[in-house]
Amino acid sequence: MVAGHRVQLTGEEWSTVEPAIENGHDWYVAVACTDDEAVVFVRNRWSDGWVLPGGKAEDDESLPEAAWRELREETGVDARIEEPLACVEQTFVHGDESVTGHLVVFDATAERPKLSGEFGTDADEITEAAWFESLPDHVDGVPSDLLLRLLEGT
Repeated sequence: MVAGHRVQLTGEEWSTVEPAIENGHDWYVAVACTDDEAVVFVRNRWSDGWVLPGGKAEDDESLPEAAWRELREETGVDARIEEPLACVEQTFVHGDESVTGHLVVFDATAERPKLSGEFGTDADEITEAAWFESLPDHVDGVPSDLLLRLLEGT
């Protein structure tokens, strides 16, 4: 477990994150999906940079099932979900308030690495997906030093 990652939220972001975590949705997933040479990242409407595909688990699915679904929805990539690489404890902060969630980063191997032209089930959610052979310049969501360590092991 990696502890101490703090994420400063805007008022709009807080109004989404805080109720979700308070209502028991404090576990979510990200996927470090690789083909032979690269890792897939996405851009979404609320992040300042590239992020690993991911999101929250639905009530009726396991975390690995959520990882597979989120990767497929956000990129169109089919992959074999493997072992968790890390669990990141994230504290979301807005003003003097904070809530804590847990992000499980799964390893995955692309079985069909072609990216879909349609990203996400919500057209306004995912704006772009791309394969990177090294860490993109602007990464959000998971600390860059952790991402580098994770990706060196894949």
